Amino acid sequence: MNETQPATAEVVHQPPQQSVAVRESTSVPVAVERTVDEVLEMAAKVLDLQRRAMVEGQHYGIIKGTKKPTLYKAGAEKIFFLFNLAPRVEQIQEKDLPNGHREYRLVYGLYHKITNQFWGAGVGACTTMEAKYRWRNKLRTCYSCGQNTVLQNRKTKAFFCASGKGGCGRGFKADDPNIVKQRSGRIEHDNPADYYNTCFKMAAKRAKNDAALVATAASDVFTQDLEPPGNADNKTTTPPKEEKKQQKKAAPKENGSKPMTDSQREALMGFSGQPGISEKTQKWIDTALEKGTTFQKAAGLINYAKDETTPS
Repeated sequence: MNETQPATAEVVHQPPQQSVAVRESTSVPVAVERTVDEVLEMAAKVLDLQRRAMVEGQHYGIIKGTKKPTLYKAGAEKIFFLFNLAPRVEQIQEKDLPNGHREYRLVYGLYHKITNQFWGAGVGACTTMEAKYRWRNKLRTCYSCGQNTVLQNRKTKAFFCASGKGGCGRGFKADDPNIVKQRSGRIEHDNPADYYNTCFKMAAKRAKNDAALVATAASDVFTQDLEPPGNADNKTTTPPKEEKKQQKKAAPKENGSKPMTDSQREALMGFSGQPGISEKTQKWIDTALEKGTTFQKAAGLINYAKDETTPS
């Protein structure tokens, strides 16, 4: 992009009213407000769903550097299924930004599939100005096979053509002039329009996740430890911290020390530099490829990379 273009007016799309069939025989009167017991029961249901039907790394995960679990798309869909809710687009806002960039903002409402009762709404936004869409990681070109697949080992400083990215696997010296002189690293995408659709879907994904947290009291479960009320036998469920300690004791020790496999290394190479991979995740991938990691950590990193590169 050579010239800065002024942003155009914001466009707001209001989807036509969607109808949901309501079964007269099962219609339920809408309560003006919920009781405290109902709120506790709803929160307990979400917590029970997390423990019994969700898998860390697939339905939710803890981002490195934070202590609060983050809800993934698959986890939000589990919550929708639990409460028999259907997400519905309420509003779409599209805003053009300078240099061909664009921002999307969506509002999703949640409605009960049987009663058509409104439960709540969530907001999600995404723009091509976000680092994962604005920038890309340019790799050096292998002069043997012609592929842009040359990586550098940070420990030895030597270069190699990554076979996991479609390269020939050839190695190069750290001072090879044909490799060193090439420009590499973070550069800006020359066509933001390539990511309009991806950003639109990502905004929709974020809005749905927000709606799941807001409308079902799931924020309690995915932001802090929640002690559920007693069950039918007046017994409480094991607190999350104690449950994790028990899982660590029961887990085979070899899973924690087993090194990542060749297939995992190939998978990480495939995610490296891909659109949607954040700068922080790219650093984790680079560290794992250069210094190595365990089988368990590699599996978690692969799942996290999948979630970042899957818009919907």
